[in-house]
Amino acid sequence: MLTNNMGDPLVSVVMNCYNGERYLREAIQSVIDQTYTNWEIIIVDNKSTDESSVIISSFNDPRIKYSLSDQHVTLGVARNLALERVNGDYICFLDVDDVWYPDKILEQLAIFELNDVGLVYSLADRIDAEGLHIDFKQNYHSSPHERIAFIDILTNYNIVMSTVMISKPVLSDEKDRFDILLKHAEDYDLFARVLRKYSGIRINKIHVSYRLHEDQSTRNNYALSALEMNYILLKLTLIDKKLFEKHKWELRNFYGKLAFQEFINYVVYMDSPKTARQKLLPFIFTSFKYFALFVLSFFSPKLIKGLWNYTRRKSSKVNPIG
Repeated sequence: MLTNNMGDPLVSVVMNCYNGERYLREAIQSVIDQTYTNWEIIIVDNKSTDESSVIISSFNDPRIKYSLSDQHVTLGVARNLALERVNGDYICFLDVDDVWYPDKILEQLAIFELNDVGLVYSLADRIDAEGLHIDFKQNYHSSPHERIAFIDILTNYNIVMSTVMISKPVLSDEKDRFDILLKHAEDYDLFARVLRKYSGIRINKIHVSYRLHEDQSTRNNYALSALEMNYILLKLTLIDKKLFEKHKWELRNFYGKLAFQEFINYVVYMDSPKTARQKLLPFIFTSFKYFALFVLSFFSPKLIKGLWNYTRRKSSKVNPIG
């Protein structure tokens, strides 16, 4: 049983920072405020030009270990640089704009202690740039935690990077780290490869506040998503030819979701409804939504744009709680 003293497992918290001064202090403080204290923060500064380094040094905590990258690199490369520096038995990831709840580390370690798994993650709520909660929802799951396999993230990917804890042996080999060719979906790629070999557990409790804001790379790189996900599926097929044999229907549905992403990208962002229809055509009879949007694209692409933009605005509507 965990006693929360220095004899307990060391947890390495990987934080990659690039011009993160606006939210960095709050993120670091959320680690310091953890009820579990045997941790280290590995911060790799990706050539920031703001006051990030000053903020980090102001904490004056020996558990915070800072290094400056020689040159600006992609996030996947930066995360791999941080992984080379970790000393812990378990590894967590915290984006500089996200915030942890105080029991995050302790409760995830307890799951590892009782289960033979490679990955544990939790639920997350969403906050805006000012820290106000967005469409906050209570947890209605019937069980406190659930075992997760590869097929689960193929059918419904809901892992937020900052909620994850991974056992260090899972990442002991370089080939099991982040794919540096990816700029948008490197986290999904890593978790898919982990869950191909190990089982995971989702704790049905909110442990993280995930921040949405206009500078967020996951929003700005939306157009890359489908391209990179197709690459990941191809790579997984080459790694393990039998991986999808029992899940052909789920795989087709997943490709349909990717086609829908491409459809939206070409209609909304690239003003090319003809190309959009070509992407969605093989899947229009698998979903009424796909069929309706396909037909609508002939008559009113502007209406699709309006519906999409309305949906995006609605998802960012702020509802303060507390």
